[in-house]
Amino acid sequence: MHRAPNPSAPAWPAWARFALALLLGVAMGVWCIAEVWPFFADDAFISLRYADRLLAGQGLTWTDGERVEGYSNLAWVLLCASFGAGLGTATAARVLGLLGMGTALALFAWRFRHSPAAGIGVLLPATLAFAPWAIGGLELPLLVLCATGGLLAYERAFAAASPAPALVRSGICFAVAALTRPDAPLLPAVLAITWFLCAWPRRREGARPLFEVAAFSLPVGVAMVGQLAFRVAYYGDWLANTSRVKVGDGAGLPAEGLAYVGDAVVVMGGLWVLAALGAASARWQRAGPGFVAALVAATLAWVAYLIAIGGDFFPAFRLVVPLLPVLALLAGIGLERLANGGGRRALAASLLVIGATVACRLQARHHPEKARVAAEVWEFDGLAIGGLLREAFASTSPLVAVDAAGAVPWASRLPSLDMLGLCDAAIARDPLRAPARTSFERAHRRGSADYLLARAPDVFLFGCAPGDLIPLDPAGRALVDDARFVADYRCVFFEVPAAIRRAGGSTPLFAPLWLRVHGRCGVQVRDDGVHIPAILFGSAPMVPGFRPEPPEDPPARAVWDRTVAQLLPWLSLSSVVVVAEGAPWLEVRKAGELRVPALHLPPGDWTLEAEPAAGTLELRDAADAPLPRVGGRWRVASAADAVDVVWVLAAAPAPWRLRRVTCRPR
Repeated sequence: MHRAPNPSAPAWPAWARFALALLLGVAMGVWCIAEVWPFFADDAFISLRYADRLLAGQGLTWTDGERVEGYSNLAWVLLCASFGAGLGTATAARVLGLLGMGTALALFAWRFRHSPAAGIGVLLPATLAFAPWAIGGLELPLLVLCATGGLLAYERAFAAASPAPALVRSGICFAVAALTRPDAPLLPAVLAITWFLCAWPRRREGARPLFEVAAFSLPVGVAMVGQLAFRVAYYGDWLANTSRVKVGDGAGLPAEGLAYVGDAVVVMGGLWVLAALGAASARWQRAGPGFVAALVAATLAWVAYLIAIGGDFFPAFRLVVPLLPVLALLAGIGLERLANGGGRRALAASLLVIGATVACRLQARHHPEKARVAAEVWEFDGLAIGGLLREAFASTSPLVAVDAAGAVPWASRLPSLDMLGLCDAAIARDPLRAPARTSFERAHRRGSADYLLARAPDVFLFGCAPGDLIPLDPAGRALVDDARFVADYRCVFFEVPAAIRRAGGSTPLFAPLWLRVHGRCGVQVRDDGVHIPAILFGSAPMVPGFRPEPPEDPPARAVWDRTVAQLLPWLSLSSVVVVAEGAPWLEVRKAGELRVPALHLPPGDWTLEAEPAAGTLELRDAADAPLPRVGGRWRVASAADAVDVVWVLAAAPAPWRLRRVTCRPR
């Protein structure tokens, strides 16, 4: 249905108003995106890892050996996989995000092309939530596009003599939305109820409310049932693992959610004010008050949902983005009604949309969330670390345990263990460790040291890239204090080329990685001898109970000071791991002694070989005394005695590089 132009309106052709609004909207979007580039959410790489493995013939899996539904955006995963075959999945996610948001802007500009309300296509990119999530790699652009198409078709149903075809089209759009996010069905549920309430009194006029609601709801229901059937058949679970890991109490979360929504209303106040104007327009030209009521009900339902779940810990109001199409339509309706009649009314509508755009733009530029988005570049550090791990350990395929399950596993392509449980069914079913205090903790408070150590990861990376020396969460601290972890793992600093240029220039990163001494990256016992990777000479063990922050208790502070004094030579980064020629090398920058302690060598005579030759090598006992030597060979008397392999470097030219040391029996 096309609206006839208002004869008293300015002589602007509809296509010209559409083209101008779209051009200005794209320009505004480019400006806003430039300010937050190169933002890309770490969780997006979880979805992209699924897409990559699907393209590689490994199924919809996150890692080898288990099927876990660690994504919550099936349609987005499949779409990125479809386009990623030619572009690469990360590039595909960027391009699809821009296309999705850009198409939504075009739809709004076209819908309101007959009035100044076409400026909604410029207002939306000016909001703080738009630009980051247009390029953030997650499913939100697809959801915005589906919601926009669904709402516009739903609007046409109100104005149509036979609404069923438009309702079916709307339902199909929302069916794709339901496959894009698990909370998306909330919107069509509200719309279906509103349609029934509006259509029921018109039964005598030929309305068939039950049939029409069924026509609208059937595509959504089929999509939801189909995904559930696939989940049960493929993953053997009735509940997505991402939902299971978040199940638990929500004490205190409504207050946090209320603050979240309040902050979003303030920072995007221009859009909310115009949406309120539209909500007040109960009667307007194109449809009836039922559509406005549906938009208002959808807004209230989504706001109530955000309050109930405690908001969101991602930056730039991620969970407000699905509401943008609803608010934009309400705002456009209000402006369209105001401009009806042309003249001063049209001028007032134009000034309102300009004022709202300027207000949203100024709020976005100076809001802390904008600075938070611009500063969030650790995902690119994760990409650099993941690429380095892949280069260093591709031949041994170690199991890498991570807290942030996105960028590092995606770039490394190595077998991985998600310690937060999004992609691990056992951790998702683990009992809750503590009540949730924030929306972040609600999704990240499971896991046990027993389970993690039983999985025996070869590499631990704690926290966000470039990593924390000691984990900050209670479960992680319990893990590193465990005697088994202390005995089996040692920390080394990997020197990682900087992923992006920071304000101070492009400087290397130093990632603390905990390696299992006898794991795939550690000591290897073979027929020709015991092979020790040089990286273990630059490692240090965990000191149980040690924390980066000094304790207040004086006796505990004294112990802490002594521990720091012992760790300072190691923490000074006098030796780091560099990756060259596809292998990890230890680079030592100061003379001294480095050792790999507590190795159990069978009794007999042993020779020590360094690759390449540098410094001198010794075997020492637990008292740090050299073992006896016979004809240039080190003699081990008993297998029960642990020996230290010591590498001694004199003050000769530095730095030295060492790849491996081999203990060979003679």
